[in-house]
Amino acid sequence: MYEIAVVEDDAVDCERLVGLLRQQCGAAAHITVADPGFEPETCPFTPDILFLDVLLGTQSGIRLAEVANRLWPRCQVIFVTGRLEYAPDLYQARHLCLLSKARLEELLPGALQRAFTALDADDTPLLAVAQKNGEVIIPQKDILYVERRLRISYIHSTLRTVTTGRRLDELAGDLQPGRFALCHNSFLVNLAQVRRLQRNQVLLTGGVVLPVSRSQFGPFREALGRHIGIDLAHHSAAMLAPDDPLN
Repeated sequence: MYEIAVVEDDAVDCERLVGLLRQQCGAAAHITVADPGFEPETCPFTPDILFLDVLLGTQSGIRLAEVANRLWPRCQVIFVTGRLEYAPDLYQARHLCLLSKARLEELLPGALQRAFTALDADDTPLLAVAQKNGEVIIPQKDILYVERRLRISYIHSTLRTVTTGRRLDELAGDLQPGRFALCHNSFLVNLAQVRRLQRNQVLLTGGVVLPVSRSQFGPFREALGRHIGIDLAHHSAAMLAPDDPLN
């Protein structure tokens, strides 16, 4: 079942949109009408599809979409508006499409089909990290490394850093097998982000340098070799070009 959230401050427009969604989706979706003061950070669930009015009183639908992009990478954002002059501004946030309220009955079925197709095709492994106000969803391919420090794990991704009390071994159990390995007891590395491996350090995408412990060097080198399909046992250093297709 798909989770659909609707954020619309006009009661008449909201009722109309929800009615059309129920006609189109039937039992295939659970529809939640969010308060106009909706904030993605405090949303108790993760929407698969988010319908946003561009103007929400003092709120900006574009700003909400930007936050949703960060928190819910799989979420398909669909803007709904009666003010098409705002269309050029929408590209500040990643979204599936823009629907005119005047043509909602005509355009909604196609938009829903595109959203369902995108969701069904997206098989990117995700990591769900519990936070005080819900969960943060991180595409595993975007994780650079996870650092354990003073009983806190710091998940460093290309977009942000998320903290959790879970240990590295617990997190590793939720990550894609063969994609992550320890270079040090305090660092779990995404092997697809490795650019250079030396005996005492590893260089990641973006210039991040992490230490490699003596005890983890051998297992880490073997894991990296399996990941890229090269026997690194006889290499003093493994160098990978920034554009190497490692995924």
